[in-house]
Amino acid sequence: GVAQAYALDPSTQAFLKRANPWALRAIAERLLEAAERGLWKAEEATLEALREALLEGEAALEARGEV
Repeated sequence: GVAQAYALDPSTQAFLKRANPWALRAIAERLLEAAERGLWKAEEATLEALREALLEGEAALEARGEV
């Protein structure tokens, strides 16, 4: 539910990319780390969507000259 509500919801993701891409990147990183450490079992499609959100957050930061 956290992944869907914060990182993968299109309107929330768009807001975070615009207002705070650092937060989008951090959320995606933490969720992916939890899955890698076996603390959270997620479907591969969800993990792939989180990887994409991570890349989009990084792209937003690069566009703003913050990375």
